[in-house]
Amino acid sequence: MLSAIADLRRCGAGGGAFGGRPEICGWKDPRVGSRHSGALETPCDHNMTLVKGGGEASKPVLVTGATGFVGRALGVGLDAAGIGWIGASRAGGFDLEDAAIGARLPDCRILIHLAGRAGVPESWDQPAAYHRTNTLTTLAALEHARACGAGFVLMSSYMYGVPQRLPIDETHPVDCRNPYAHSKHHSELLCHAYAQDFGVPVTILRPFNIFGPGQGTNQVIPHILAQALDEPVIRVNDLAPRRDYLWIGDLVDALLRVISAPTHVSGRGPAVYNLGSGVSHSVAEIVDAVVSLVGPRRIVCADTARLNEIPDCVCDASRFRQAFNWQPMTDLPVGLRLMLDHAGNGPMR
Repeated sequence: MLSAIADLRRCGAGGGAFGGRPEICGWKDPRVGSRHSGALETPCDHNMTLVKGGGEASKPVLVTGATGFVGRALGVGLDAAGIGWIGASRAGGFDLEDAAIGARLPDCRILIHLAGRAGVPESWDQPAAYHRTNTLTTLAALEHARACGAGFVLMSSYMYGVPQRLPIDETHPVDCRNPYAHSKHHSELLCHAYAQDFGVPVTILRPFNIFGPGQGTNQVIPHILAQALDEPVIRVNDLAPRRDYLWIGDLVDALLRVISAPTHVSGRGPAVYNLGSGVSHSVAEIVDAVVSLVGPRRIVCADTARLNEIPDCVCDASRFRQAFNWQPMTDLPVGLRLMLDHAGNGPMR
């Protein structure tokens, strides 16, 4: 387990989509088949897949949203660590919004809840869908964790709006500025209720901006990279906003550390942790970095800021670093280079 975590921490130092050894950091697009690093697969009667790892625990880890961006990457990490796990997703016919689905869920020792809708722009167009999906899926997942005495990990999001101070730690006031953030905050409140009322051991992770291979082009970095690879022009709406970007391999490393840590039932509420690199970059800096790798491109900026835009955010992840001996290892320039390599762009300039 520790060796697998060490390999993930070294992502960015070599080949592979995550930058480390291919068997640790390998990647396939979430839209193409499944990848379990050669692990044995046993189809379950509820459209999930049991992946038999080499871990000692008799109960598997249950991962909702297993075919999504983070879920696929986590699956690679779990395989490498020899941890038995079961992946569940809507794409496989598994819908946590279905009230009857709980009876079909297998027993587990810890539930990693990644399922739900993600994306700020879309949430403005479909607020009801975001609130309904993210609330109901979290409620169903928490109820299952309560029923089988499992630990629970919620993948939340940035919660702090326009920051009052930088860097941002977990004591900063919550200030949701869009329907997506509000829906994730509702999920967090459910976690607090189940931790306090039923003693479910809950960990809430608040990653800032995740990036890496296989991410959808509705996110700013894949959007810029896709244009840079296919067009002579890079079009963006606003060059000014700054974000703290966290490499997907570093997020997987964090999740593996939570999964491998002892679980304690305190009944006092969940543990909340920020996850980020501790450095922010503007859209303009991302464009410049991409252009330095692929060659000159014409930049077209519409100068249209998003509603309730956040000018800057920098993560203070010291609480998680101290609790789990974690450190992000892949910075933005290295991550961009790895993503371009993964896209088959050839030698970097």
